[in-house]
Amino acid sequence: MKAFNPKLDSINVTKFNQELSNSDLTIEKIYSDFSQVGAVGQRAFASVAAQVYGANLNLKSAQNILDKMGETLSNTIKWNISSSIINQFSGAVQNAFNYVKALNGSLNDIRIVTGDSQEKMDAFAQSANEAAASLGRQTKDYTNAYLTFVQQGMRAQDSAARTEATLKASNITGQDPSEMADNLTAVWNGYQISSENAEKAVSKLAAVADSSASDMSELATAMSKSASIANNMGVTIDQLAAQIATITQVTRQAPETTGNALKTIYSRINDIKAGTDDAEISLGNYTKKMAEVGINVLDQNNKLRDTGDVMTEIGQKWSSMSREQQVYLAQTMAGQRQMNNLIALYDNWDTYTKELNTSLDANNELNEKNDIYMESLAAHTNQLKTAQEGLIQSLADTDSFKNVIDFGTSLLNIFTKLSDAIGGGGVVLANFASTLSLVFNKTIAG
Repeated sequence: MKAFNPKLDSINVTKFNQELSNSDLTIEKIYSDFSQVGAVGQRAFASVAAQVYGANLNLKSAQNILDKMGETLSNTIKWNISSSIINQFSGAVQNAFNYVKALNGSLNDIRIVTGDSQEKMDAFAQSANEAAASLGRQTKDYTNAYLTFVQQGMRAQDSAARTEATLKASNITGQDPSEMADNLTAVWNGYQISSENAEKAVSKLAAVADSSASDMSELATAMSKSASIANNMGVTIDQLAAQIATITQVTRQAPETTGNALKTIYSRINDIKAGTDDAEISLGNYTKKMAEVGINVLDQNNKLRDTGDVMTEIGQKWSSMSREQQVYLAQTMAGQRQMNNLIALYDNWDTYTKELNTSLDANNELNEKNDIYMESLAAHTNQLKTAQEGLIQSLADTDSFKNVIDFGTSLLNIFTKLSDAIGGGGVVLANFASTLSLVFNKTIAG
């Protein structure tokens, strides 16, 4: 193999002779030795020479195969790299278009509600991107939540405050921002909470949920069911949160079920107070039955006291009542269907008191829990995506895509008019087929 010359793809005969000389042999001597044997030796030498020549051809052929394999492998690698680059670029363009389209739709909905100019919406898009990044969310999460609040007729400042509180709550619970916005809206509006106190109200939910081992999103959903009627009946947000947490812990039912049960109870008392046709008993009968168990539900003006105060008085006197009195009182207040929920609350008044104090003492739990979320991989991943979105916003505004789309529309309109001018689609297809036949007739025939 030392005699093989890869540059020439052949065996170097001179080199071959040198190797033989090193072994005290020459081709002439080998041929002479073979010739002494006669015709048989000459045929044997010819056979050896043929094998050497054949080996030369085989080596050359093998070298050609290896070269072709190397070239094919190189081309394959180049193609894969090029294809990957093209696919990534195409995917990036598609993602950019989809993002701009989705964001533009959300911004357009906000603009329809607010009547803001396009320039103002462009500025808002940038601020929304920055706000979303600071909260570990994507831009569309911010704009979609913001839309919920501007649709309620809120000012920009109030909408921004509630959007921030909503996204923080969504970060903690994992609930969809739109669903969280709807639930918190019911609580905020039910208790007429100002935007300045929006985060503090959510902190109460976060604190009670943590204390009672409940899910904050479920607690928010439960409170959204009964917040409005509870506030109307004089039950504070702290009392309602504690009631839901206590009844849910004891009965093991879903928080939403508890929220609906309390809504039914407060609605019943409200019907009694208003004297509606739907009221199961009159105000007079209600006050009489409650007085029988030592509870005065009327104030100095002979109007119903706040239900929250009445329930507190009942809770403090509950243990001194007989079981018959307890059942009678619960049935009078809550009705036959919901009396067990009320009994569960009063039977566990110590738990209720603990949850009530937890809600009253809550202050900054929302931000503390959100700070933990901001350390997560999900938050950092969203910040990366938001940074990409910010770059897309700066490089590809919606007008750029609109111009491309408008150009494509104009081009299609031109082809449509051209098609109509020469006789319509059937004629165009016939002419197109005829042209293909003329140009590719040989290929088609083959």
